[in-house]
Amino acid sequence: MRVIGIMRLYDHYRFRWLTRQAAKGSKGKSATGESPTLALDDSWTKDYFGGDPMKTADRVRFCP
Repeated sequence: MRVIGIMRLYDHYRFRWLTRQAAKGSKGKSATGESPTLALDDSWTKDYFGGDPMKTADRVRFCP
């Protein structure tokens, strides 16, 4: 039960941090300044396999 509580707390603060980062700059937005949309292919996965260190760490942490 403690692990679930810790992960909920972690997810909450990580979401807040990512939201703050997006508000500071254009991270999370396209080159035109629009909000991102869902990709119809698997192009979004490249960041989780070595493209972005933070996203790669998230993948490795939860899928050993």
